[in-house]
Order: sequence, then C-alpha cells, then structure tokens
Amino acid sequence: MGKGDVADNAESSLLHARNEAIVRLVRHVAQELVGSPVYDYVQPRIRDDERGQSAEVAARYLAQVGSFATPERVDVANRQRDGGVELYARYKLPRNVLAQVVATYRATATLQGLVVARVFPLLEVTTHTDAELVVVNVQRGSPGAASGARVGDYVLGIGGKPAAGLDAFAKSAIDEWAILPPRSYLAVDMDVSGARKSIRIFKPGPPN
Repeated sequence: MGKGDVADNAESSLLHARNEAIVRLVRHVAQELVGSPVYDYVQPRIRDDERGQSAEVAARYLAQVGSFATPERVDVANRQRDGGVELYARYKLPRNVLAQVVATYRATATLQGLVVARVFPLLEVTTHTDAELVVVNVQRGSPGAASGARVGDYVLGIGGKPAAGLDAFAKSAIDEWAILPPRSYLAVDMDVSGARKSIRIFKPGPPN
C-alpha cells in the first residue's frame, strides 16, 4: 500500500504513492537479508524515518531491479482535500519475483578480502552516492585489509576500469588479479567520505 501526499493533481500524488510503496517493499527486503554480510552492514545504518527521501530510495531500487521487479498497481482510491488530491494505491509483487529481489541484494563479490555488495536503496536516506557498489566487510589479514580499505567505502573502479555493477566487478576481480604480475599492486578506485581515492592491493610473489 502506498499513500500519496496531498498534491495539485492525481499524477503527482500517484507518483508519491508508488515511491512510498517501494520504500515499504525495500524495508521488507532488508529483513530478508538476515544472515548475510549485507544485512550486517545495512541494518545499523537504516533510519526509521525516510520522509523526504522516498523518491531517492525508489529511484535506486528501480535502477537496480526495476527491469524485473517494478511493483504492479492493482487498485487506487483518491479523495479531495484542501489544497489538492490525496491518493491511496495498492501494489503487488509476485512471490517468486520478491525472492529474486532478495537474492539480488544478498549477492556479494570478493576481491582479496574486500566483500562488496550493491548499494542498498535505504542507504539513500543517510548518504547519497553515484557509486553502485559498497564494501560491506573486510576480512582480517587479507591483502584487501592491508590496503587500508574500510567497510562503507564505495567502489568506483578496478584496474582502471569503472565498476559498472556487481557481476562485472566479480569478473574483473578475478581477471585483473589473474593477469597482475607477482609483487605488483592492483589499483582500486574508491569513494571515501565523498573524496575519490585509489587504494593498492599487493599481490605477493611465490615463496622462495
């Protein structure tokens, strides 16, 4: 269910109702991530009040999974209020599609101890970034940990190539490391507290 703000026209109110419905959906998805490193990262950073950011949350969700998981509006009711139209709309998402959404947000890729996931939509409430990926865990003692990367850093690129998505990043993490000569560094471009930074992950050579 989504509720539209009082607006000058039904179209604007309906858009707000859709965004609110997506926020409710994303909150449900967040609970389904329990047991994953994504849940451990996201849960402490979720705020209870996302008013004012529902459009940003919805935009992130639709950009990531809207191609297969846009909620379908099934009915709508509206009433005239002072100053405009207030609208209520009900949406549905098939159970199998919801399961696919949960799997999408649970998915991670690992680069030498840096566990990376998609930026979860509810994080738009606290911090906006154009990045697609975020570090959700750093494994102790790993080459990634030695690079100085931290949980919450956003991943922008690897080996000089943009990080276009989780699947592309996972492939690049394998390919770039495989072709990297021993005793060399792999550059990973990051967004750290709003500043672009390049970290270097060292690839040791074979033991003597």
